[in-house]
Amino acid sequence: MIKILPVELIQFASWSAFASAIATVLGLVALVMFFSFGQPWGTVNDISSVVLALSLMPILLVLHQLHRPYAPFITFAAFVIGVLALLTAVVFQSLLIARIIAFAQTAVVVPVAFGLFGASLIIYNG
Repeated sequence: MIKILPVELIQFASWSAFASAIATVLGLVALVMFFSFGQPWGTVNDISSVVLALSLMPILLVLHQLHRPYAPFITFAAFVIGVLALLTAVVFQSLLIARIIAFAQTAVVVPVAFGLFGASLIIYNG
């Protein structure tokens, strides 16, 4: 049985994928600029991380919808893990941008959060 999804959802996820690609490239450029010239490029990199995390959520939703008929429990678990990980990254990066917390407080949490998101993608691929 092939799962048919609404065209609007597929289009939104497609545009979200483009946005995540742009945020990734912008984040890389900003990171290089930050290590070359300093601020404000670090903040630009942090903002691009927030955009990246937010733009990845619709992609997770589509993956969940596509795989749910075949493995409902594991795909739901992967979806929840991925969304919670991305929301964690968004919260910590936003607090860093607002200068409420220091970089040292995000240095472990945010990479682990993106790693958990990657693990959720691996689950969908398995």
